[in-house]
This record gives sequence, C-alpha cells and structure tokens, in this order.
Amino acid sequence: MKTSSVKRWTKLILIFFGMVSTLGLILLTAALVICDDDDYRKLAVWGVARVSGYRMIVDGPFAVALSLNPLVAAERIRFEAVPGGPAPSLKSIGRFRIKIALKPLLLGTVVVKQLQIEDVNVRFEDNDESRPIGRLPEIDLPIFESVLLKIIQTADAGI
Repeated sequence: MKTSSVKRWTKLILIFFGMVSTLGLILLTAALVICDDDDYRKLAVWGVARVSGYRMIVDGPFAVALSLNPLVAAERIRFEAVPGGPAPSLKSIGRFRIKIALKPLLLGTVVVKQLQIEDVNVRFEDNDESRPIGRLPEIDLPIFESVLLKIIQTADAGI
C-alpha cells in the first residue's frame, strides 16, 4: 500500500511541474507575441545603458523578427555619454543587422549567423577617461559565420 501512495504522489508532483512549465512557456510565448518593435527598442536601449553605461538613441527604424534565426535590425543609431561620464568611442552606426541561431543560444552558445554594420563612426582617445563607465559582463565570445563591415570612419580625438 505504501508503494502506491508514493507512486500517486510522484505522479501528482510530475503533473504539477509539467503544468507549471507549460504555463510558463505559454506566458513567455504570449509576451513575445504581444511585444512590438517599439517595446524591443526600449529593451535594447535599456540593455545597452545597463551594460555599457552609455545612452543609445535609435533615430531610424528598429525591427525584430522572431524565428529559428531571430533578426534584429536598426538604423541611425547614436551613442551618448551619461552626464558627467566620458565620451563613448563608438559615436554612431548608420545601419546594424544581426541574425543569430536560436537553438545554440538556448544551449548557451551564441552563434551569429550574419552581422552587418554600415556607416560606423569611431573615435579614439589615448587617455584613461575614454573607458566605458559600466563593466562588460564576462561572456564567451560568439561564433561568427558571416560578417560585413562597410564605411568605417575613425577619428583621433587628440588631433
């Protein structure tokens, strides 16, 4: 009799965790479907500010396409220092497009299927004040399959 009671409780626990997991997936899917490109833009701006310590302003269109290879595309991106902080080395990006592989990402590896960056304006300084305010998280380097860089402009701030 004791064995059937253990089996019944085991079944109930498994059913409970299965239902909680399914409900979590349904809520996550609903959140992804409900969010529009403007919501993702705000999330990207918040993430850049949190990680780098700089403000990111997206003046152009911002699009996110969810699929097995999610795509993020943005145009006319500017970076600004927070008040009292050092100027960012990366001043602006004319066009940015990144496509990543979803399955390896879920397994903990970032595989960049395609990266396109155009019209980049970078500024270099020799002093220590040009370092970012925020500390970048320790992550493994992603795997790049295709990279396209166009029109990279550099300027030495000391000139």
